[in-house]
Amino acid sequence: MIAPEQAGAGVALAAALAMLCTARFRAGFFCFAIQSASVAAVAIADRQLWLLPAPALLAAAIWRLRGRSPAPARVAGLKAGVIAGAILTVLCLSQDGFGIPLALVLLPMMLAATRRDPVMRLLAAGAMANGIALTGCLVAGDDLLPLACLALPLPMAASLPWGACGLIEASDTRVPGRIAPLLEWAETAGAGALFVATLTVPLGALASVFAPLIAFDGVVRARAGRAGGAPPPGRSLVFLLKLGLVLLAVCVNDPILSWLAVAAAATASMLAAGTRDRAVLAAIGAGLALFGLLTLPVEASLPAYFGLFAGFAVLAAAVPDLAIPLLVLLLRFADQAEWLPEAGPLGMGVAMIALLACSALLMRRRRPPADILLLAQASIAGLAIGTLQADGRFAAAVLLILLSLTRTAARAAGEPASLLSIAGLAGLPPLGVFPGLVLVVLVIGSHVPWLLLPAGLALAPIMLAGLPRRIPRLSPRAAMLSIGWLPLALALLFGWFAPADLVRWLAGVTMGPS
Repeated sequence: MIAPEQAGAGVALAAALAMLCTARFRAGFFCFAIQSASVAAVAIADRQLWLLPAPALLAAAIWRLRGRSPAPARVAGLKAGVIAGAILTVLCLSQDGFGIPLALVLLPMMLAATRRDPVMRLLAAGAMANGIALTGCLVAGDDLLPLACLALPLPMAASLPWGACGLIEASDTRVPGRIAPLLEWAETAGAGALFVATLTVPLGALASVFAPLIAFDGVVRARAGRAGGAPPPGRSLVFLLKLGLVLLAVCVNDPILSWLAVAAAATASMLAAGTRDRAVLAAIGAGLALFGLLTLPVEASLPAYFGLFAGFAVLAAAVPDLAIPLLVLLLRFADQAEWLPEAGPLGMGVAMIALLACSALLMRRRRPPADILLLAQASIAGLAIGTLQADGRFAAAVLLILLSLTRTAARAAGEPASLLSIAGLAGLPPLGVFPGLVLVVLVIGSHVPWLLLPAGLALAPIMLAGLPRRIPRLSPRAAMLSIGWLPLALALLFGWFAPADLVRWLAGVTMGPS
């Protein structure tokens, strides 16, 4: 950067630190306004005028919500957050090139973690968007970047009770009896239309595998939801919107457009059933991932890889349904370009932390939810991708295919299919993800054998969680009519009896850059 740009970036960093030190919304917004003006000045100096609307629009939108912020009370952990933010800033400034933008992306995490006020958290998301905009000033940028900056606070805004989430909840109570049967079929028909589209529209290699699986999962989820009666119109619309956005993220090749689709899908999840804490995680994960996507093409550095890996992991933790699509995107990145040798251990470290966290959660719960098992198996697939080997990517692709089918079976009601699908998600033989899990263990044993011990310790409670804790109530009619048998059977056929031509084709797809 030339001197004026360095000055603007420095002022933006100082404003971020000042924002972290105050508990009052007006003082925090004053710092945010200074930061936004500094980022706009850098954009003008760099002749990146297309980045100007995002800081201004975010500042105007957050200022309109000032009345929603309660009177400041004693903020717990304020001093600890300031100290942690100062240490984080020093560590970021030790990085050349993208040190200040990285600090501007990470400091709002401290602000969001130490504030319970939803408007202050929106302010943190806006500050993170300013960091992304400043990053766009340093790179060639993308035409979609201003839209991405505006989309970053949306998951937080969608989770607020006085926002769009409140409108969705209000619509749940207004379902006329005459249109209830139509709503029951409309959701299933919409998901079925998307499924047919994934089978007929020409797609890329990885998209042609996973897009139909994701759409099929949507059909089963819509069909299983009909068992509880007519779906509310608002939630049906959000469900179909989220399914279409996830398919768009998997099918398109533009990384920023994929990120926009993922961020919009996370926002739709917050609209349907979002909490503020999950919304904060979603915004933080989206910001980290976007920073990695912007900086990787320019400078393949460890901070860029960390932003990508950690961002995807946090997004998956906030919205577990996005775990498989995000890993598909990670597989695509690994296939398109070679990674730095240091990126593999970094990715495996993030995946191992996620796996250990899932294992700890399963040990605390008596009845483990399927979402934690889904995240655990997705973390194991991340370990395979982190080996940076073709056989690791192949094993990860196989595990993700089996995981998608087994997760689909777990959505369906009816025993014993539901219990078998949970056992399959846990990795118990011979159903579900077990064949893919064996492939991943073989790959890890071949390339990073020291990782087998912590992975094995983490897998033990995961597999124990899949054991049934009661004798299933057998109802012949319900057992025979359960739609869960179909994905379970498909997973069994693919895992043990996949045709050799299909295996060779999938191995070629995951071969990576030549």
